[in-house]
Amino acid sequence: MAKNLKKFVNISFLRTVDLVLMRELLVRHEAQLRDFHVADFDRKPSEVRSVLQNFFAGPEERYPEGLTADLHRIAELADQNGLRLLLERAAALRKELIPKQEAEGHHLNPKHVALRTFLQHPDVFEAASDFLAIETRISLTEFSGPEENVHPEINDQVRKDFERGAGQLLVRDLLSSYCRIGWYEDDDELNVVVTHGEAIVITQRVKDGVEEPLTYRPVGHTNLAYDAVEGRLKVGGIAKALRPKMAEIFAATVLKRPGFFSGDGCQDLYTLEPIERRGLGFVMDRSFDPGISRAAIVEVEARKLPGEEGSPSPWSVVMRDRHNALQRLGNVAPRIGFGEYGYGLGYIIIATSIETGGKRPAKLRVKVKPPHTAAFKRHRFEGRIMELLRRNKLCCERKSGASAAAAE
Repeated sequence: MAKNLKKFVNISFLRTVDLVLMRELLVRHEAQLRDFHVADFDRKPSEVRSVLQNFFAGPEERYPEGLTADLHRIAELADQNGLRLLLERAAALRKELIPKQEAEGHHLNPKHVALRTFLQHPDVFEAASDFLAIETRISLTEFSGPEENVHPEINDQVRKDFERGAGQLLVRDLLSSYCRIGWYEDDDELNVVVTHGEAIVITQRVKDGVEEPLTYRPVGHTNLAYDAVEGRLKVGGIAKALRPKMAEIFAATVLKRPGFFSGDGCQDLYTLEPIERRGLGFVMDRSFDPGISRAAIVEVEARKLPGEEGSPSPWSVVMRDRHNALQRLGNVAPRIGFGEYGYGLGYIIIATSIETGGKRPAKLRVKVKPPHTAAFKRHRFEGRIMELLRRNKLCCERKSGASAAAAE
């Protein structure tokens, strides 16, 4: 949700927005409008804009709930990043958002494009909203199947089977009957966005000077990204306890391989053992990629591991340093050592800088927490970050199908 609608429906926007579009938006909620009449659009344009300014200058409580929801959705895509997503999805769907005769001036303003797309090209808007959910998801749970190059064959029946399974899971655990699924294929990666209702929220609001209960169901997005070449699935946007269940539904319906993501070691993906073996002198190797100008471990969690019965209970300490958290840990707590010394690492955070050709490098923080978490914004540099982790031996080797079966 946009934090402040006033940044979207501001004076500058209301002075330039296409009044035909604003009328189309408000007509959607005509029956619930207060302090504004759709007939006002029949007045002179300058007068209409003045009435709109007065209406939107008031508090959100004056707007119909449906209008508030629409404005929040539009505002999420009403910036430069949203414009990029809308244009990309329009190109993929072969839709023209802005007619050539209007391809100048305020018609190319991100707010105007978002409003127009929401009203006139809902399929493009929904797809762009799905990709926004994909890009902003950081915390993902990963599952590695026992085989590589397991490619799905997507057809209408597969989509229906997955939607049925996902819907049943959501109804059972989130009490939501609403479920919309977007499918997006990109080379060997399949992205699936499940838009659904979250658990009901009950709060208080002030209406006409009186407190009253407000009950609503927020919208949530569950993201699945499957790399067919690596046989790896990423799931986010849903309670962690439900992610293995969603992965199993994907495996059974989309891959036709029940249990593909539930075998022994399917979530043993990351390790900090190379750092523990090397000790506090470990430094990330970035020499293989000249474009990565910085890769520094800036935060670590050191844990006292369980000892023999009767020994002190386990504990942990977090050390942060913007240059080298491992070195700082050694300086502050020189008695901490790994392996036979009884300490281990819980997680690390790596600060990276990646040259893009601009004035400043792009900065990205990566949290590695074994056995299955590498949290970072993946939409731009995922391949290079994953290679950084692999080169530094922080990614576990895949268990083959034979070894996984033997382990079971």
